[in-house]
Amino acid sequence: MINDKILTLFYLSILNVIIFNLSAADLSPEAMRSPVSQVFQFKVEVKETGWKQGQDSNTVTYLWIPEKTKKVKGVLILCSNAPEHTLVGHEKLRDVCRKHDLAIFWGVRSFYNFASKENEKIVALAEKILVRLAEVSGYQELATVPWIPLGESGHLLMVQALLNHRPERSIAGIALKDPVMANRAWEVPLLSIHGTSHEWNQTKKDYPNIWNGKDRKEGLRSYKDYSETAKARRNWPASLVLDPESGHFEISERLVEYVAEFIDAIVPLRLNPGGELKPIDFSSTYRADLAYRKEQVPTPFAADQTGTGFWYPTKELAKKAQAISDYNWDAESQLIGVANTDGEVFKFSFGGISYIDVNYPTEKHPNAPVVKMLDDGITFELKSIVMDQLPAEFKQAGLPLPKAPGTPTIEWVCGAFEPLGNNRFCMAIDRTWPSPLYFAVRHPGTDNIRGVCQPIQMSRWGEPKTNVAQSIKFDHIEDVKEGSKELPLKAESNRGLPVRFYVDSGPAIIQGDKLIFTEIPPKAKFPIEVEVVAWQWGTSKGEGVRRAKNVHKTFRILKSE
Repeated sequence: MINDKILTLFYLSILNVIIFNLSAADLSPEAMRSPVSQVFQFKVEVKETGWKQGQDSNTVTYLWIPEKTKKVKGVLILCSNAPEHTLVGHEKLRDVCRKHDLAIFWGVRSFYNFASKENEKIVALAEKILVRLAEVSGYQELATVPWIPLGESGHLLMVQALLNHRPERSIAGIALKDPVMANRAWEVPLLSIHGTSHEWNQTKKDYPNIWNGKDRKEGLRSYKDYSETAKARRNWPASLVLDPESGHFEISERLVEYVAEFIDAIVPLRLNPGGELKPIDFSSTYRADLAYRKEQVPTPFAADQTGTGFWYPTKELAKKAQAISDYNWDAESQLIGVANTDGEVFKFSFGGISYIDVNYPTEKHPNAPVVKMLDDGITFELKSIVMDQLPAEFKQAGLPLPKAPGTPTIEWVCGAFEPLGNNRFCMAIDRTWPSPLYFAVRHPGTDNIRGVCQPIQMSRWGEPKTNVAQSIKFDHIEDVKEGSKELPLKAESNRGLPVRFYVDSGPAIIQGDKLIFTEIPPKAKFPIEVEVVAWQWGTSKGEGVRRAKNVHKTFRILKSE
């Protein structure tokens, strides 16, 4: 007991030092986002064969049900591009799901078959997965409840497929960062949030003018396309948000808030109290143009059959969309990046975005700088920079650039690592491993310099180059009764290195070497399986030790008598 108290005081003192040394920017919501402790109570694995194109689909899907929900009325469907990793566990999104009894379906190994054009079969696979989740969770209504698909980049095709092939089951759709124009479900509400810079291949483009449309190729192109469609289809319930400070990969806090507020508004507009879908009552909704060069007051949608603009569920959402796009669209563009602690700048070498090799240069980038893990094998530090000019890999290399004051912050976007503050991070293997590791570096602007965000990918494979292997011994976990509060975990590496844990599925989180149980939804089916994983990353210290093979243990929570 005394040792536990001393250890707790030690960790608290370390935490206080860390917090004391953080700047206000480091404590921004984006900078301290983390994938750690995202609870998903249930998991199913479903295999689909017989595609005309592509390999068999081996899907892995997680389900979160709000802790107080007695009847699920709808389900958010997300897969795993980049911002979805933030959204599935974000408290603002989960709070609105709690309010409206919405479950969250997260396809970490996606059901969408990108090699196949059989969208009907793809949608049927999503429905099959929901049937299995209904069986496993005890919430039988999941098999038939309406959905809100939400996706970014490639998974916009998933959103499009679910809306087009099941409009009668769709509350709304949410598309992030790219347009969804191959739309046939014109009666289904759609929120489309656009960034204004596509960072892929930005090194080959007119960098200062990508974002504002002056290159006549990108930037405001989607605004113009949506405007033309909205004019042609006067009753199309499509809301557009145009964010001048974001690109393709990440999602800022204000955009997360907008997504949550849109869901909060759209659910009562589309669902009866019992959860049945209903048509939109346009009398309470609004039309507004983003009018990115002038102000336009939102007008009642039903009364406005001649004006231009987009549909919004509420006047507040219309005003917020206008406020986001109220910007100096002639502002200059700055460029930000990242460097290692020696000040060596990582090049924009991965399709036009920054790429980080870990511990060792690779054959593909033999002369590139690397980030070095500290002695614990998992902690590393990056530096953010604002460029004076476009670097050599850009077609306009040497072009002088403006610089807004301050220091950019680096944030987690997706993948198995977590922020520690002050641009320090550590590896943290989780249920998404080995999905790609993405950061974003973010820097505000001024009245005349655009605020920007740039993506960075880091290699997953910078493990110590050594022949010294290790293995983990993870003790068996007995079944527990409902109402258990916590459970000690014991695992050892045969090389004496500290073993860490994560919860793959089940109503629990990890705190140190303990499993802490979370609230179980009231209609959950018992027994509930909990899967815990022990991992050890390895170290480059001394002769080095390779990463251990993860060890999985599954036990059950039994119903109390």
